Amino acid sequence: MDGRYADCERITLICDNLNTHANGAFYEVFPAERARQYFRRIGFVYTPKHGSWLNVADCELGCLTRQCLAGIAWRSYIFFRGKLRRGRQTSTLGSAASTGK
Repeated sequence: MDGRYADCERITLICDNLNTHANGAFYEVFPAERARQYFRRIGFVYTPKHGSWLNVADCELGCLTRQCLAGIAWRSYIFFRGKLRRGRQTSTLGSAASTGK
């Protein structure tokens, strides 16, 4: 913030909901006065807790694991790829992930 953004009056920082993305983290890294100065210049915008891309990816992987990969031995990449293709053709993987179920 003292380099590239030194001339900026206010900085908007978009974060996920990870616990390190909070004002307390500044005080762990910088002396109190500097942490306060930085924190006053930053406007935090958080992604939705249950609607971020990470949550969507987690739902997708969970569906994939339950519907396509449960109980299989990973013989080879080709075997794995074929199993995924067959699973996509016969499952509701896309709709289950998009509804969050």
